[in-house]
Amino acid sequence: MKTVIKCLLILVSSVAIGLGLLNLVWLIPTDNEATVNHLRESAEIYRDEKTYQANVSKFSPDAQLDNFTDSLILLISAEPGEEGLSTNQKAINARHPMIDKENDSTVMITKHYLENEPYTSYLNYPRYWHGYQIFVRPLIRFFNMHRIRIINMLAQLCFIALIIFLMFKKNYKYLILPFILTWLTLVPMTVFKCLQYSSCFYCLAIAVVLLLLTKEHTDKKVIPIFLISGILTAYFDFLTYPIITLGVPLAMYLAIKNTRNFKQNFFSILKLGIVWSVGYLGMWGSKWLIAGPDVIKSAANEAGLWTNSATDKITAIEKNLNMFLDNKLMILLVIFCTVIITMIVVEYKRQKKLRAKEVFKNIAITFAPYLIIIAMPFAWYFAASAHSTIHWWFTFRSLAVAAFALLIGLVQIYRQRDKKPLKKT
Repeated sequence: MKTVIKCLLILVSSVAIGLGLLNLVWLIPTDNEATVNHLRESAEIYRDEKTYQANVSKFSPDAQLDNFTDSLILLISAEPGEEGLSTNQKAINARHPMIDKENDSTVMITKHYLENEPYTSYLNYPRYWHGYQIFVRPLIRFFNMHRIRIINMLAQLCFIALIIFLMFKKNYKYLILPFILTWLTLVPMTVFKCLQYSSCFYCLAIAVVLLLLTKEHTDKKVIPIFLISGILTAYFDFLTYPIITLGVPLAMYLAIKNTRNFKQNFFSILKLGIVWSVGYLGMWGSKWLIAGPDVIKSAANEAGLWTNSATDKITAIEKNLNMFLDNKLMILLVIFCTVIITMIVVEYKRQKKLRAKEVFKNIAITFAPYLIIIAMPFAWYFAASAHSTIHWWFTFRSLAVAAFALLIGLVQIYRQRDKKPLKKT
């Protein structure tokens, strides 16, 4: 009961803090010359790159930027808000300008700032928290999109360096290579340059850092981490690849805890998955409640659209899987898996006392929890099939969960090679 109350307090506090931060940044004036100049310079970038620029990474040529959403992020972050409304209402509405007969925000920002075409209307976008504004709103006053991208890249590289340092310092060196290989599957160059793709990376990185800093790795101790991970994902993300902020930390936690008790591992996955979902859905749902009944109805309709049961589930999985595998760096994962499997086979062959049945039993019990995590992105694609089919060019990153769980699962089999056979499953 204490844990439940603690989680509720964290969730309620997060709603209050999140709304307070948005109110705070909405006090920053955006109708100044510096902000306008930076938006104009950013519009020049979008004019050259177009809405969905591909060929950003030579390792994954089909991976593309989402300048549509990034332009929308800038438009919302630079919007002064409707006159006569309170700062709180402006923050809740997340209004952005429109130009008649234009649905592409990339086109709208270029037409307005480069062709002096006036905005003709405004549209509220209250379904999301738009937490990115607490960073982008002050940044756009001092920097254009080119410099913001550089800052974004440096911040992400700092997180990667910090995570590797903590893994080394905390004697979790076996996590380093699987984590780096998994990070490469995200096509980092596109994540550096796209704000839309960056939110889930930061939420994941924060969760991983907190896990590595935790001294006692028990379910009770890490529950707040998974709750906060879900909360942050709902606050910052635009529904890109949110499952990664659950799956990767979950696989890492099981590896650090390092137990072969399948029942314990299964209930850890179930418990922490529920906690993350409470944080994610609770934080998101709280925005709908704050915004009012019209937003609740709109959000429900949108959820129905993205989970349309008429959409071919296999097509959703196929499109995302093809995009995920269309990465030349995938060969590094294949090499790693080949090497570790070879090492496992060699080590078990040395243990001549073990019968084949015992070997397979040990491997199955060790790997089974990671198999559940591997299934998570596929379950996500199945549930949100319409969304995953339409937006496959960024939702494919959810499969990084499967990649990391596979790599960590193989590492765990090797690490537990010398342990005695389990008597009970």
